[in-house]
Amino acid sequence: MSASATGLTGATSTNFSPSTYGTATKLVFTTQPASGASGAVLSTQPVVKVEDSAGNVVASASTTITLIASGGTLAACTGLTATSGVVNVANCTFAGLVGTSYTLSASATGLTGATSTNFSPSTYGTATKLVFTTQPASGASGAVFDDPAGGEGGGLGRQRRRERLDHDSP
Repeated sequence: MSASATGLTGATSTNFSPSTYGTATKLVFTTQPASGASGAVLSTQPVVKVEDSAGNVVASASTTITLIASGGTLAACTGLTATSGVVNVANCTFAGLVGTSYTLSASATGLTGATSTNFSPSTYGTATKLVFTTQPASGASGAVFDDPAGGEGGGLGRQRRRERLDHDSP
């Protein structure tokens, strides 16, 4: 550090470095999350640091954080407690819509929270269930369901089956 004043000889101190950090005030994402397939483990797990107001990592911090996604489903996250001021998140899975941007928010009691940059699943995940997009209508026991979607059970499917039979007949 240097000091000067008009009419006086200047002075320069010897080198020094702060020996401690300030009080923890905020959380900061230092490694941003990156998603792979929807429903899979994040391809890059986030890292969150506990910092003081000057941006120094507070090495004594053993803060536990909460992670929340802006949408989709975030699950199975472990390692949410800081060690030497660093939260190395692990095992997080994320399921969301391909092409939709999401963020993660980190929070902890008494600290200013942080929000990650946008990320999006890059591909669809592995199929895990079947879903009826059109519910079957009720009817008589043993009757064929009417199938307006064109399957072989009735409706357009029955009509197509008749057309095939008429076309194949001598």
